[in-house]
Amino acid sequence: MDEDVSTILMDFINNCKGSSASTAAAMPPPSVVDATPSGSKACKAYGGGGGDKREGKEVQMERTRREKMTEYYSSIQSIVPNLFPKAPRAKIVEETINYIRQLEGEIKSLESQKNKRTKPNNNIQAGAVPSSSSSVNMAMSGESVFFGIRAMSRPGLVVRVMHAFEMCGADVLAATVACDERKTMMMTVTVRVVGEEGMVLQRLKSEVLRVLSS
Repeated sequence: MDEDVSTILMDFINNCKGSSASTAAAMPPPSVVDATPSGSKACKAYGGGGGDKREGKEVQMERTRREKMTEYYSSIQSIVPNLFPKAPRAKIVEETINYIRQLEGEIKSLESQKNKRTKPNNNIQAGAVPSSSSSVNMAMSGESVFFGIRAMSRPGLVVRVMHAFEMCGADVLAATVACDERKTMMMTVTVRVVGEEGMVLQRLKSEVLRVLSS
């Protein structure tokens, strides 16, 4: 969540929580009616002359608070989606809380995905590939031979596989390489061999498997 957005949202919620208490504190003190000896009535505020100053200060504080809340509502409406321009304040507060919960849920989901991707796999040792994850399949079509190679991806593996084909005297016609989100490399190689095909192909397969397991 963006830091500025988070600050505005949380300040807005905190100010909403303190709104009721601030409003009650800012109300002017009550007046009492005192009957004078002559029978006339006069209104007197609790606290005497000091009450007027306190009342004026509290009124100014309330005015400042209301102006700040108006700014918060305006900022919130520009951030929180699905709010109409003239939405009531109760609706703004409700949608703001829902939006914060939605963002918190997205953060937890992203952190969970990140932890899964960075969690080490104890079943795989550095520099080694389990035999169950490596495979080499062959298919012939006329003079061409197609190799389907599957293994855990690691630096330099493609280069070593191609070098193995060259060392066995195979003429590489085409090659493609792909890797999925689990770091599994899938490689297809089309070659043409010269000589006794059976022996050359068996040697090729053995050499490629050796490279994958080394």
